[in-house]
Amino acid sequence: MPRCNRHALAAAALRRGLALSVALALACGLLSCAHQRPDPGTAVVLIESSPLNLDPRIGTDAQSERIDQLLFDGLLTRNEHFELEPGLAERYGVRSIPALKLFRAGALVAEAAGAQPKAALEHWLEAHGA
Repeated sequence: MPRCNRHALAAAALRRGLALSVALALACGLLSCAHQRPDPGTAVVLIESSPLNLDPRIGTDAQSERIDQLLFDGLLTRNEHFELEPGLAERYGVRSIPALKLFRAGALVAEAAGAQPKAALEHWLEAHGA
């Protein structure tokens, strides 16, 4: 077989292999785009291992503390002795649970306390322009 034919065959095989690789990469990329995105109200957190505990009072490992920061940031704070102290609840005078506070542009505009049926909550929100 002449030398130029071998080079031509090798070049053609290389082009086919390259075209197949590009097609496979594109297919994988398109399939990954089809992945359904999480609900906008869902927090997705990547941590290197599972937390030992999600209770902010006793979770002392690094993963538990990181998740506690994400979940409870502002709701609870730690003092200089690492004891939990109330944060937002104390600032806004929350005395019962559930407590509903409606804010507009960072300002508190309405409050409600206690469990209420869905229709009552919807009416309350509509009454305050929410």
